[in-house]
Amino acid sequence: MKNKKSQYSPLSKALTVFFVFLCLAWVIPIFEVLINSFKENSAVNLNPFALPNSESFVGFANYIKGMTFGNYPFLKSVSYSLFITVVSVA
Repeated sequence: MKNKKSQYSPLSKALTVFFVFLCLAWVIPIFEVLINSFKENSAVNLNPFALPNSESFVGFANYIKGMTFGNYPFLKSVSYSLFITVVSVA
């Protein structure tokens, strides 16, 4: 059995490791925001890295609450943005 030389250079391996850590540094905060979006605000302030439990889990209540900004529902805001985009591009 012949001992084959690795087809990847040490620089290539080092760059792969670097980019894996860079990717994790960008992806982990997104998951953290997603996890915290299912918790009460007080639970986020007290223990931001914990998973939601039965006491802190609020489910979709945060999303329903976030869909209305005072008297401006989310879809109305989207329609304003769409109108502004179409008018500015035309």
